Amino acid sequence: MNASVGIRPVTSALAMSGVGPESLTWRYAGDVRYVLLGLSQAFLLQAAHPVISLGVEQHSTYRTDPLGRFERSIKLLWPVLYNTREGAGDYGRRVRERHRDIKGTDADGKAYHALNPEPYLWVHMTALESMIRFAGYVGEAPDAAQREQMFREWQQLGLLLGLREQDMPATLTEFEIRFAEMIEQRLERTPTFDFLMTSGYFVSIPKPRGLRLPNSVWRLLSQPVGALVFLLTRGSMAPRFRERFGVSWTRTDALIFRITTLALRLLWKILPERVRWLPEALRAIRDARRHPENYPSPDRALA
Repeated sequence: MNASVGIRPVTSALAMSGVGPESLTWRYAGDVRYVLLGLSQAFLLQAAHPVISLGVEQHSTYRTDPLGRFERSIKLLWPVLYNTREGAGDYGRRVRERHRDIKGTDADGKAYHALNPEPYLWVHMTALESMIRFAGYVGEAPDAAQREQMFREWQQLGLLLGLREQDMPATLTEFEIRFAEMIEQRLERTPTFDFLMTSGYFVSIPKPRGLRLPNSVWRLLSQPVGALVFLLTRGSMAPRFRERFGVSWTRTDALIFRITTLALRLLWKILPERVRWLPEALRAIRDARRHPENYPSPDRALA
């Protein structure tokens, strides 16, 4: 648990880069279904990293305000992606600054820091791996060329977030090997992971502040909805991770998962645009239509 921080400042040229409306990352990260079929399980993979678990336990409100923490994470991270070239660089700096004070010591007195290369990279790695599988869940499984494109976009976002090029995998194959090695050799059953992996956590989430719904109705709805979210979270996990950590997964679970993902595919086709996307993504998508010159494009040289 080395406390050295391996984050480099982003140059002005890099601050003008990023991925834009034509990217596959834009296509998937802002899809509201990604919250259920990608992001929720990515948080669990992150929680199984001992350094991330320490940071969450000592600096997060995930136990008392889970929905608030989830919302704050999206509002902090998604503008790094769904933004103009200048805005992406600015939010990348904000993300690094927010993590700069997440540090402390473990039970043995060893120092840790959220910006250490390994945990900071692991958070970023779970995003790409979950996004590739998410595309398959919504009926758009990427081919080899598309996976390579998503990996290159992931590298560019990593640079915006301050990761050093030498700390990131150089190829998609290297990424896949390192991802598997992390599951087998580095992750563990942390207190955070065990807490999140209880079905009671999902069905007992407090009613969001400001929601105009009687408490009795919220309790009635939160039980079945929470149980389904818990199932989707487990089902969207990397299979090897689920196996290694003994996450329950039955044939009935798998059947419900397939039926639900199919239903979400069909529902997506009839939903209005404003419901399909997370707010941060929708604002950028609509702005990019009006002002495409402000956003990164493969056909446009970056300043």
